[in-house]
Amino acid sequence: MTQVARWLERRLANEAGPRDGEFTAFEEVALANAPVLPPEPVKPAVARRERESLRREPILLALAEKVLAAHIQNRLQVSYPLTVNLANHAPHEIERLMAIAAIAALAGDEAARGREASGDLEALSASPDARTRFEAFLAAPPPLATAIAALVEARLGAHAYAVCLVVLARPSPDEAAFLAYLAARLRLGQDVVDGLTRRYRR
Repeated sequence: MTQVARWLERRLANEAGPRDGEFTAFEEVALANAPVLPPEPVKPAVARRERESLRREPILLALAEKVLAAHIQNRLQVSYPLTVNLANHAPHEIERLMAIAAIAALAGDEAARGREASGDLEALSASPDARTRFEAFLAAPPPLATAIAALVEARLGAHAYAVCLVVLARPSPDEAAFLAYLAARLRLGQDVVDGLTRRYRR
């Protein structure tokens, strides 16, 4: 019985207690007091949308350059949308515009230019009264300096240049020189001159 009792005692001791080198209580206390650390951030992979954006960037840059070039090429239409409609002008403004139109018509070598220009002014909605004033100025044109000063005072420089472009539809060298002189005296920038020429030169 003594040997059996000793065997049971050793057996129970091995099953119930910790083995040598094990400190179960200390391990539980250490785990309970251990600081809770935040999880390490996961580095996200580059999303497909971002990768596609990187691939589209050179294409968008090329398209932007083309749009900018088109804007510069048509700067007047985009940045200076001038539309000449003589029906919308006051009588004193029409008087000044018809005066410079008559002077432009007489600037070239063709004697019949004035009669032809009278019909061209209809494209700008010139009324019969406006064309009558134009023909009167053809017979007795005012001094060029006086006509230009009146246009500058009324801020009708661009309108006057457009009217002259219509009157001088296919300018001769002398008429082209007159247009260049007129643009300088009316203080029109080259971008405005180019835009008006593209729009009103037929």
